[in-house]
Amino acid sequence: GGSGGGFVLHQTFATTAAVDVAHLATGRDHLLVFANLLSIENNLASPSLSETLLLTYTAPSACGAQPDKIRIWRPDEKPGYKRVGDILKVCAVGDTCTLTQHANLIREGAWLAEPTGYTRLNATDLVNIWRPLAPAGFECLGEVATVTATAPATSLIRCVDVGMLRKLPIAENRRWSNVCAGNAPCPGGLCWSAVELPGSTTFAYVTEQDLEADQAPQRYQLVARPDPTIESYVARGASPVYKYNASSTRFDFVQNIQTLGVADLEAFSISEAIPGTNVGRTRNFLAVANRQLQAPAVLSGPELFDAVPVLLEWTGGSFSEIQRFTDAASIAEDPCDALPPGRCACADEDAAARSVLDLFGDCASYAPGELNAGFCREDGACALCGVSCAEECRPECVGATQEEYERRGDNAWSTTAKLRGAAGMRYFTHGGMHFLAIAQNLCDLFASASSCAAAHRTHPHSAVLQWDGARFGKLLAGDPADPSVAGSAAQHAFALRIPAGAALSFSFVELPGPAAAPTPIPLAIAFSLSKGVLPYRWAFSSVTHLQGVVAVAVGAPHVVWAVSDVSRSIV
Repeated sequence: GGSGGGFVLHQTFATTAAVDVAHLATGRDHLLVFANLLSIENNLASPSLSETLLLTYTAPSACGAQPDKIRIWRPDEKPGYKRVGDILKVCAVGDTCTLTQHANLIREGAWLAEPTGYTRLNATDLVNIWRPLAPAGFECLGEVATVTATAPATSLIRCVDVGMLRKLPIAENRRWSNVCAGNAPCPGGLCWSAVELPGSTTFAYVTEQDLEADQAPQRYQLVARPDPTIESYVARGASPVYKYNASSTRFDFVQNIQTLGVADLEAFSISEAIPGTNVGRTRNFLAVANRQLQAPAVLSGPELFDAVPVLLEWTGGSFSEIQRFTDAASIAEDPCDALPPGRCACADEDAAARSVLDLFGDCASYAPGELNAGFCREDGACALCGVSCAEECRPECVGATQEEYERRGDNAWSTTAKLRGAAGMRYFTHGGMHFLAIAQNLCDLFASASSCAAAHRTHPHSAVLQWDGARFGKLLAGDPADPSVAGSAAQHAFALRIPAGAALSFSFVELPGPAAAPTPIPLAIAFSLSKGVLPYRWAFSSVTHLQGVVAVAVGAPHVVWAVSDVSRSIV
């Protein structure tokens, strides 16, 4: 503070997209930890300097169409950069068929990994096409070609961190059959499509059935904004830790914590007896809400919110990891609960309408102002054309769109073994026991309530975990430090999940009770982007010593908790 009673700048810290800061007082040390959501990488992609021609093949003239010629090249790597696939070009037989641009290579780093193997997609006397298999958390962009039936080496290419990619329909340039060319039929359904991916040039092998499907085949592609040849955002980052130096009155850098799309930090201390002794100790922790594999925004499905939160302990002058929250399952809320009655079923189901009804056009033709407007009832289209027939016979669908229905379908999920979408972590104590409330949602960070609702993502229930002396997990049937229940506390443990919608954070308070009953009233308060402020009475003591599956009526003015094993439905 300055002499006038205000604040003056004391020290600045270098951060990148910092979303939170935590202070931890350990008794001797004062620590500051900054949560960096992402890192910025320059020149992540760079053009190859040359390519090696693998093969040239011309379809036989007996196909009865003007034959095409294909050539496949392999980009030559350069120091510090790796290839992600081979290049295919289709051209007329008389063309020279040369490349007009180089393929982009990807700079080496934690965002690259070798494939675990290959799947052969076709086999001919001249060419074998192989699709690389990606390890968890990565995707492979392009196919690889060989002239023999021997699988390529896994060191040949690299797969890319899924956080740097998005799944998009592939752009079909020219199809080429491995037998015939031009408009000739594709025997055996074997056709190829040359595909250019943003930031890279490679090809995807697709079948005739893929190309004729209602939806275009999709492949992972490099996120194009910002341009990967200039600047890229990577969710894998480093969150710095600083320790206060009393001599210089400044904070000195101590270490970097490797984080992944981190959204929140929670620093706290737990005092306990050393096992087998009467000696007490204080342990100092940092809970890190790793949240998303892509930053700053998630561009693909709910699985990109599956970054694993961790618990760190301050020992020996640094933080070390003692727990990864890999066994706390997540359960989806029903997305229809947030909509007006009947709205969730509002859709134009063209495929079903074509198979069941003899309509005079697709559902969209029955919308106001279109050719068949006003004939929904007469043609029997009300049930299957809810969006287009809303004003005529489906009043619950007025204002609904086909896009929101499809988004809900694209984002649908039910359960996952991971702690999905951790957005906020709050430590609290009650009755001498220690808990960690984890707010979960699938909104983009800093999204408004309206923009989150417009995304139509299915949010998980939020979790409450209990400390058992070594780690946080299911709620125990009693205090794990109480010898009288030590044998049964874990045996009758249960999972607690709270349907708080797009939960942002939790708080825990104890409020005064009425004069006639002065016992404080404990409240766990959820702050939700979709449901507002939700106070729940913390009635944990009412479920101690119960056997097996339990049901808890909390008596709060909101949702009643029904608690069972986490593999079952929890509402």
